[in-house]
Amino acid sequence: MKLWFIALLWATVLQLTAFQVKASELSEPLLEEALSFKKNPFQLDIPRFGLIDVHALATGIGSAQTNPLPNDYNSFVDISNAQIILKKDTGFIQLYLQGGVYSTPSLGTTYQRSAQQTQDSFGYIPLASLSIAPSKNLLFTGGKINSFGGAENTFTFQNGNIDRGLLWNQTSNVSRGFQATYSKDGLSTAISLNDGFYSNQLSWMGATLNYKISPEKSAGLVWAGAIKANSTNTFIT
Repeated sequence: MKLWFIALLWATVLQLTAFQVKASELSEPLLEEALSFKKNPFQLDIPRFGLIDVHALATGIGSAQTNPLPNDYNSFVDISNAQIILKKDTGFIQLYLQGGVYSTPSLGTTYQRSAQQTQDSFGYIPLASLSIAPSKNLLFTGGKINSFGGAENTFTFQNGNIDRGLLWNQTSNVSRGFQATYSKDGLSTAISLNDGFYSNQLSWMGATLNYKISPEKSAGLVWAGAIKANSTNTFIT
């Protein structure tokens, strides 16, 4: 059995570890400091379930170049995001659902239009999870969630630089699996069993440990790696 290990040490907030245990913080896409969701979003009031926040995302992209790679475009205009986000991060049952079309332009690769990119990667519902919170400190989550590994965000609306770097292509972005998270007094930890690079096989594990030093700073440790061999080879895996 061949094992691959990725260890990352951060002196900033970890992407997947929530200081307050909420399902949306495990699943929802992070935003760069210059970007933010609306603080008072439209809400759906579902009887016996509670309030669900609704966010709508729409972004466009265009490019022109004089020396394109083979099969690339001299110029193009496309919808880089047309998505809806539904989330409930309070109560015993919590959820996160993100659906729509998207493209993920990356440095050194030809551009793939959003309609085709969506079909070839994570589908029309790239993130979807259901969580159970038996207490305010403990959360159990299952579904399609953000993966542990990687330091660049997946969708263009999350990034100031929409053309991702070369390292983004080497890390996982969305994984299907299960996660348990515990948080108390600035200390938070999580463990996950998932399919790593979207292989549809539960062949990866991940663990995080994070401590909030101050409102602006935290220190944490992340480990993510394969626990068994996996020969899946697709466009996204």
